[in-house]
Amino acid sequence: MHFITDRLTAIGMGIAGLKSVSIATGKEVSNLLNRTTETEDIVVISQGLAKPVKEDIKKLRRSGKMIVEIPDRESGGEDSVNRIVREVVGFDIKS
Repeated sequence: MHFITDRLTAIGMGIAGLKSVSIATGKEVSNLLNRTTETEDIVVISQGLAKPVKEDIKKLRRSGKMIVEIPDRESGGEDSVNRIVREVVGFDIKS
């Protein structure tokens, strides 16, 4: 399993102890997604980065890859991310 996220979400994942995380920008997400799925069957990607590569994600899913979209700050998921971090580390992280 590999995670593709923005920088802020990657920081939260690092705090939660996740190690297989790549930071991407909109320009490089398609290439990173395709390279990652060469070696990984499960990829977790933040919703903000998933938007511009929806067609790539559909093709990968049809080929048997599991692509899971998670909320991020850009997609309005800040409350969800804060809740997850609070559950994992036991306290709120304020930005």
